Amino acid sequence: MKYMTVALLFVGIHAGAQIVEEAPIRELLNFYFEDWDATGKCTVWQIQLIATTERRKAERIYYRLRKMDGDGELRIVAPYYYVRTGQYWTREEALHALKRYRIQFPGAHILSKKMRCEKLIDRTTGGP
Repeated sequence: MKYMTVALLFVGIHAGAQIVEEAPIRELLNFYFEDWDATGKCTVWQIQLIATTERRKAERIYYRLRKMDGDGELRIVAPYYYVRTGQYWTREEALHALKRYRIQFPGAHILSKKMRCEKLIDRTTGGP
């Protein structure tokens, strides 16, 4: 993607074309290239509501979360069940959202994980 962007810029400049980007797009691309490490992964922040060995408890909280805001992830890494939500670009965004979740889930906390930048971009822009 990086090379395609450079090639498009070169062709556009050579042909006398002008590229106008809106601020949100520029911000997204800047973040994408700055945070992209050698493995092609970016750091994202999530909120973990619970980690438990009780499947029914995890499912109950997961369904409650889905009703609350339609987003959620139930991850199973035996013998634990993790209920998480969100994919925030920055820690500050995650901390802001955490305040809202702590009202109903006092043990909630933020954590970071690496994921492929392309997947994060697709989810942000509504891509495949």
